[in-house]
Amino acid sequence: MRRKIKPGNFPRHEDMHGVLPPHCWTNYPGELFNVRAGPNYAKTGNKQPSLESLYEVFAVDAYNTQGKMPHIGKDVELPPYNGTKLSLPEFIIINLMVPGYAPSLMWAAAGDGVGWSLIIYGRLKPSIREQLAAGRTTNAMNLVSNLVSAKEDSPLRKRFKIIAQVLNPDECGFGSSTASMVKKYNGKPFLVRTTSSFYSGENYFEICVDAHNFGKPARLGLWGFREVFQSVIFTGGFVVEGVDDKELPEQMLMACKYSKPDIESLPWFPDLTKEPAPDMSDLKTYLPSRCAGGEPEPGPADLLSKRDGEEGRGARRGSTRAEHNDTPSPT
Repeated sequence: MRRKIKPGNFPRHEDMHGVLPPHCWTNYPGELFNVRAGPNYAKTGNKQPSLESLYEVFAVDAYNTQGKMPHIGKDVELPPYNGTKLSLPEFIIINLMVPGYAPSLMWAAAGDGVGWSLIIYGRLKPSIREQLAAGRTTNAMNLVSNLVSAKEDSPLRKRFKIIAQVLNPDECGFGSSTASMVKKYNGKPFLVRTTSSFYSGENYFEICVDAHNFGKPARLGLWGFREVFQSVIFTGGFVVEGVDDKELPEQMLMACKYSKPDIESLPWFPDLTKEPAPDMSDLKTYLPSRCAGGEPEPGPADLLSKRDGEEGRGARRGSTRAEHNDTPSPT
């Protein structure tokens, strides 16, 4: 039987306005992003601060992966929701799938391979839920609803945008090419036209972004970030592109602020066909008969000697241990 994971392995910090410790995230106000506004945006290029985000992030996951893992929502145990179904899904999941290997010397993308995923889980804000229930929708709410219900080949499915901004670029130690790219594109929205995919489930809508197949300049930029990620403080927000006045002003879906993520220490995504490894922090749980009988609890030396003895017997029998294989498995 396939089990599900509970979201939230990436630590959360509640104070969005203070100094964040390393390797954590916090919600970030949608009002701090400038978005398209009408009337006649095509002519005026007018932008204004977004209204509040439609969703509030309640959990973030970060995992090493042997290959791309689209539609993560089917493997996640989301909070229960028994309320009225509205024109927007109760939950939204953004699944960013990032390559962990150097870009090929060839221009074409490799397509898949070992990497890591940053998965952001949002839930409708109570204020937005109240507006929807009362029929007081904004142009942006209607646009997102149309995206959710759109067919796979709909042009709306090419309108998902990411707005990422490094907040401390002078402290990160970027190489020259990465520093140039950050300076040019920092905080500017970019469309994910051809490398996104969309999945629906009970009460959720998932947007997957396949960075393995980004254009080569973007993949080179991501690779340049890898060695300095632990120094980077950045924000990341998501929005659906509005084009004409009936779709404007845009309104942020949700946004986070991230502080110095340690991507080198991320756990591997678990095998969901197996039970999770036991927590060995309390040996009484796993040695009930010995501990209940009054015998002393085993210390580190006892455990090491037992383990070494088992391994020694295995070696004398000529057994071999399977080595960890980093070759990506097919998905």
